[in-house]
Amino acid sequence: MDHREPNVALKFWNPSDQEILEKFHLTDEQLAFTLLPKVALKEATDDRNRYPVVITRDEIPVGFFVLHCGRDISEYSPNPEVMLLRSLSVDSPYQGKGVAKRAMMLVPAFVELYFPDIREIVLAVNYRNTVAKMMYLESGFIDTGTTREGKSGPQYLLHYNL
Repeated sequence: MDHREPNVALKFWNPSDQEILEKFHLTDEQLAFTLLPKVALKEATDDRNRYPVVITRDEIPVGFFVLHCGRDISEYSPNPEVMLLRSLSVDSPYQGKGVAKRAMMLVPAFVELYFPDIREIVLAVNYRNTVAKMMYLESGFIDTGTTREGKSGPQYLLHYNL
């Protein structure tokens, strides 16, 4: 059994990642809370304010999320210097191995490097998605008590101030 820490990293999506992302598998329960990478990627390519990010483990794409900025995310935070993290997913064989948590711990430095004008990261997590909420909190995001209504029910808004 391999007990070493996985080498988790973040990178912007590029077309060479597409084939692996197309094969991602999520359960029906998970799909109630997030999008498959191929769906989120389609939305990102149609919106210049969305930046698709690939999570790699030992240089293999195993996860995905989108960083979204611009005026159309103002419902998540009144801060004009905010970045929304959305559509996080980790391919099912890599779930439960700490990949998502390690990736979320890398997000602040990634955002600071590529988006130096951003001062806050925000994300929405469904009330019923307790595992994801705990992972985000353990990664440094803070629950300030703000909520919103999402397409699958009420959501907590979690914040990370840069």
